[in-house]
Amino acid sequence: MKSLLVLLLLVPTTFCLPNAFSRGSCLQLINAARSAFADKLQLANMNELVYNKKLEKKALEQLSYSGPCPQPSIISQNHLDIYLNVKGHDLIVDLLSATGSTQMACVRSKCGDEDVISIVTDVQDSSPISGPPGTQCSSERLANSQGLCTQEYSRGGYARKVTAEDLKEGLEAVMPTTIFGPFFPPFIPIFG
Repeated sequence: MKSLLVLLLLVPTTFCLPNAFSRGSCLQLINAARSAFADKLQLANMNELVYNKKLEKKALEQLSYSGPCPQPSIISQNHLDIYLNVKGHDLIVDLLSATGSTQMACVRSKCGDEDVISIVTDVQDSSPISGPPGTQCSSERLANSQGLCTQEYSRGGYARKVTAEDLKEGLEAVMPTTIFGPFFPPFIPIFG
């Protein structure tokens, strides 16, 4: 449980360092957290996410409706989940537990002086399957070394390599304050 909590705390590292926020770092940290989530809860069919820049537009559209300071919420529409203002909220657990999602985008906006982080994912019909991570991938996906189900061609794009030392330094730079607040998450749901 300790290692899962550490990895979940790494997700906000990207969002807290102004120069570190990038598509690649957001994607990598979300996938690392999904991998840890799948490992801890023994989810056999957790998909690796790939970055889809077109989804950024959906988050920006939703922010234009809700204003610059939206309440933390999940908006579901047209087979997409839009996670608005994930800072200080456990909405990220829903993102991490959505085993069937395959694409995502991150958007950083401003509410006064505060950063607002919003994430968009696709929604796929997929129920969590119990078992060792990566052992129940769909027929068009293969397990990667992190136990996520990936498409062979998804290796390009925004996959930036981060070492354990990079993650340690990033975590030290933002602790004890993260975008998710002082304690994240308050609980981890268990799938039966």
